[in-house]
Amino acid sequence: MSRDPEIYQENTLTYDRLISKQPDLAKVIHEIRPYKHLDVVDLGAGTGRLSTFLAAEANSLWRLDNSKAMLDVLEQKLCQTPYTNWRTVVADHKELPIEDASKDLVVAGWSLCYLASSNVVNWENNLKQMMSEIRRILRSDGTIIILETLGTGVTKPTRHDYLGLSIPPFALTTCSKMWMKRAS
Repeated sequence: MSRDPEIYQENTLTYDRLISKQPDLAKVIHEIRPYKHLDVVDLGAGTGRLSTFLAAEANSLWRLDNSKAMLDVLEQKLCQTPYTNWRTVVADHKELPIEDASKDLVVAGWSLCYLASSNVVNWENNLKQMMSEIRRILRSDGTIIILETLGTGVTKPTRHDYLGLSIPPFALTTCSKMWMKRAS
């Protein structure tokens, strides 16, 4: 769970209005891995910044978050669409209630940091557990896309050893900055 439970449990509509002003990332995600007809998981789905566009093309979409209140907002939004390919699950990133080797794409937007930042107790173990779970649910040719912030007080992408990335960070088109690692 986040360090800011009040935001994610009690101010979900305000949060949703704030993120609705952020750039659309559909094109950026599609450039990394086209998701049409894929089985997709959105970790830390929140109120749906990524899920709303993923649902339009994915074969199936699992939206997981530790905040039921955030997922309730997302569910209300997706119930107003014609899409029926989605499922909402309250879950922790360290223990995903998903079958082994069943997903093609996992996106984790601004959520791994809550368990894997170096100021979190057991962050190294948390990161290992999360990455192990993500790899477990991915098919052999699956892709992991992790989106996090550029970093505090820096002007260029910074490699963070605690994320365990094997490739340097890079910038993509209209997106601020993001990091990607293809599952090995």
